[in-house]
Amino acid sequence: MKNETWTKTNRALAVIALVIAVLAPITANTFFSVWRPDGESAGQWLERSGAVMTVFSLLAISLMEEGMSRLHKVGNLADLETLPMYQSFERSTYWIKGIALALTVIGTVVWGYGSVILARIG
Repeated sequence: MKNETWTKTNRALAVIALVIAVLAPITANTFFSVWRPDGESAGQWLERSGAVMTVFSLLAISLMEEGMSRLHKVGNLADLETLPMYQSFERSTYWIKGIALALTVIGTVVWGYGSVILARIG
């Protein structure tokens, strides 16, 4: 069914967005340090990666919401044809959105305090 395919695609894209969100701060000062402007500290670069982490986490939540809305419109009675599909995606949606919310919070903290965090660790 077309809606199921869209929802599967959105779920896959949401997982990719979460992987990017996790990798952003991990690779900020290694892989992506090539693009760091002169005079900018590693802490500032880590802070910028927190913004990337937050944006991709919020994107994952939006993708899951959009995918699930194709299977069930809020306020409408359940469609017997799409209800089993909705139920099959419900658990993974719960977990992906929960992880994305946690990464959004972590990304916001890194975004605001990345240089402090890096100074305390290093």
